[in-house]
Amino acid sequence: MLTLTLTGTNLKGMMGYGVYSVTLGGTLASSVTSNTATAITATFAPASPFSNPGSYAVVVVFKKDKTHADSDPDDQATFDVAVGAVGPQGPPGTNGTNGTNGTNGTNGTNGTNGTNGTNGTNGTNGTDATVTPAAVCSALFPHSQNPVTSCAALTGSVKFVFVTDGTYTGNLGGTAGGDANCQSEASAAGLPGTYKA
Repeated sequence: MLTLTLTGTNLKGMMGYGVYSVTLGGTLASSVTSNTATAITATFAPASPFSNPGSYAVVVVFKKDKTHADSDPDDQATFDVAVGAVGPQGPPGTNGTNGTNGTNGTNGTNGTNGTNGTNGTNGTNGTDATVTPAAVCSALFPHSQNPVTSCAALTGSVKFVFVTDGTYTGNLGGTAGGDANCQSEASAAGLPGTYKA
């Protein structure tokens, strides 16, 4: 859009009714936005016919009454106006402020649990320990040069206590039956002496 403003005196015309039309370089103004005795403002839209610098004739036709144009050339105003080159583009404006952050999305659902690993293989069974009189005596007399001799010398005053290898119910056949079980397991393990339950 191009806006043309003319200033001077007696710009209401000879009859005083104001401007009927304004042309610039043969192009009729789309509107006359202001008309006083000292100024006329006309708008040309689009402004493309005047995009190049140059000199253009301006013709102002005044009204002879409230609605009709005055066709007398002596009552028209003719001017030459120069349209200059378009100035350089101004610098960019500053950036606007950043908008606020959006709300966080909802958390996703938890994944399914993984499958359990396979059980490890069982270890091999240990070998049964062999209890001999020499092993028992070595455990009782670890610093003796002859543990078996030391063990035999004390059988009269030292009592051995052991846990039977077998398991039994309360029905042992009385004290004699319990004693017999103890003596049988002690003899099988090679323990010297007499054992009772």
